[in-house]
Amino acid sequence: MIENRRMAWRCLLALIGLLGVMGQSARAQNKYDVLARVLQPYGALFYSKSSIKAMQADVVVQEAAGTSGSLGAGSLLHRTLRVSLQMPDRLRIETVGPGNHVVFCRQGQQVWIYPRAVADRVIAAAGPPGPATAIPNFHLPLRDNQIVLLPALFQISSFQPAKDAENQPAWSIDLHPATELIQSRQPPPWGATVVVRQKDYQVRHLTVGSPEWTGKLQVLSTRFMHTLPPELWSPSAAEAASTEQIPPALYSTALARLSTVNFEP
Repeated sequence: MIENRRMAWRCLLALIGLLGVMGQSARAQNKYDVLARVLQPYGALFYSKSSIKAMQADVVVQEAAGTSGSLGAGSLLHRTLRVSLQMPDRLRIETVGPGNHVVFCRQGQQVWIYPRAVADRVIAAAGPPGPATAIPNFHLPLRDNQIVLLPALFQISSFQPAKDAENQPAWSIDLHPATELIQSRQPPPWGATVVVRQKDYQVRHLTVGSPEWTGKLQVLSTRFMHTLPPELWSPSAAEAASTEQIPPALYSTALARLSTVNFEP
C-alpha cells in the first residue's frame, strides 16, 4: 500500500513538472510534444490492451566504450544488426548483410547463440554465471494508466533543429532522467542525445553516456507490428547443428558483452 502511494506521488510530481515546463513557452510545449510522439509506439508495447506487441529495428552500433577503455574491437560494431522484440519475453539480435551470420536469441527462459564459436567467446567474456535465476519479462515499472506519463520521466535540456544522416529535417534532443523522480541531488546517472526525423518522429540516431560507459547507435529503420513470425525464435535447420544454449543466469551479461567480443579468427 505504501509503495503504491509512493508511485502515485512520484507520477503526480512528474505530471506537475511536465505541465509546468509545458506552460513556459510554445517552444517548450513543442519539445515535450515531440518527445511524447517519439515515445508513444514504444510505450504501446508495454500497454496491456494494445494490439502492438512487437517491433523490429535495423541499427548500426557505431561506438561502445567503458571505464576500462575502448570496447570498439567487437566484431558487431559498424555492422547492420536486426533487433526483433516481442513482448513479454522474446528478443533476437542478428547480423544482416555481408559477413558471418551471428544470432543471439531469447525465447522465454531459453537463450541460444549461433554459431557455436561465437557462443564460446561470448560465454568466456561473460564470465562464470551467477546463481540460477529466472530471466524477468520486459516491463516498465508503471501501470497501464501511468504509461502516458513516460515523457514526464525525462527532462529535456536542449531541443534544436538538425539534419539526420540522410540530410532530412530532424530535431536533436538532449535529455536525462527527471531529477524529481530519481530523488537525488547528484548529477543524473546518464544522459542521451536523440536525433528524431521530423516527418514521422522516427529515432535516427542515439547517443547515451554515463560516467561508466558511452554508446552511439545509428537507427536505419524501425517497424512496429502485432506479432513476429514464430519461427524467428528457433534456430533454422541450417543453424541447428551449430547453435549453443547458454544458461539463463548468463543472459544479461552475455547480452551486454555481445558488441564487445571479437569473433574473427
